[in-house]
Amino acid sequence: MNTSPSEITPAIEPSVLTTFAVFPETATLVQGASVYLTLHGADQRGATMPLVGAVSFSTSDTSVATVNERGEVTGLAAGVAEITVATTAGGGVIKGATMKATITRGIPVASVDVTVMGGVWHPTVAQLTAGGTVRWNIPAPKGWPPDVPHESVLVVDGKYRDVVTLKVTNGSSSFRFETPGLYRYCSALCEYSWDFGVVYVH
Repeated sequence: MNTSPSEITPAIEPSVLTTFAVFPETATLVQGASVYLTLHGADQRGATMPLVGAVSFSTSDTSVATVNERGEVTGLAAGVAEITVATTAGGGVIKGATMKATITRGIPVASVDVTVMGGVWHPTVAQLTAGGTVRWNIPAPKGWPPDVPHESVLVVDGKYRDVVTLKVTNGSSSFRFETPGLYRYCSALCEYSWDFGVVYVH
């Protein structure tokens, strides 16, 4: 039986990743704030295509903004950084996209109260004047899960060097920051719960 040309089903061209974009394309963040990037891929027909290859993230200036493997961009210091995202398309072709992160300086205050709720510090970022004080408050019942020790708060500097360990068994503890710079802190000596908060001292 012969088949007429009109009955022949044309072969469907395999989808190939041709368009790769990152959103937002630009973002303005206050020091310590973060934004998550959304990735979009499309094939040669414009149809949305899942990204099956490995995705990598990089920043043009780690002193201004960082980006992790989940696409979370965090501002560190005033300035502009370009975030580059790359993935592998068919045939080993690398597709890339960029976004611009502008980081602005926060407005410092003389004192900040930080409270842990649901295992997370609020606010997670504090802007402090040199000589200012942060007070960590632990509500009752404790803000952490029962299997996580919560007797202490560990404060480290920008290079993760120990600054002070504070006991919070009485419900609160304070520390005066004399030297400008970036500081991080976490509960439980960071052994079980990496619940970092950030303090910028200006």
